[in-house]
Amino acid sequence: MLRTSLALTLAATAAASLAGCLDPFGTPDPIENPDDPDAGPAIDAPPPDANLECEPRVNQVTSGYHNPGTNCLECHNGQQAGAPVFTFGGTAYAQDKVTPVVGATVIVIDAAGTVVKVPTMQNGNFYSSTPLVPPYITGMSRCPDNVTMIQNFRDGDCNSCHGPVGAPGRVTFP
Repeated sequence: MLRTSLALTLAATAAASLAGCLDPFGTPDPIENPDDPDAGPAIDAPPPDANLECEPRVNQVTSGYHNPGTNCLECHNGQQAGAPVFTFGGTAYAQDKVTPVVGATVIVIDAAGTVVKVPTMQNGNFYSSTPLVPPYITGMSRCPDNVTMIQNFRDGDCNSCHGPVGAPGRVTFP
């Protein structure tokens, strides 16, 4: 039942979600190049075998390292010596947009149906180096809450739209 409920929540929220990262300053649609040859077809709902059960709190997480709220892929893009390359990364905050969300699970589903689940760390950071095919459906879960953020998103740098500190649109979670 939880799997069906979360899948329906993801699908319904995705269908009704924003077409891009919107803020009062008119941030553009994140699909900067819809003809990107590396992008897969648009996805409207998670695949039926995505295993989208409600995710319990992850109790054992690391510090999250550094720079919460900054654009992760600005450095973790293969151009910065010594920095691991991330496919996606960001920082999750509570509704107050200040307190980091710890132990939630960020879920990213790519155009090929690959599902990646990573925990939010002690400073709210989350990231992955798993190869993915854009566009993505993204969501976050920590029982009993599940939130779909956006569908058909092509940029894995979550904080580029949802940050930096003090900017509108931070990634928030109940």
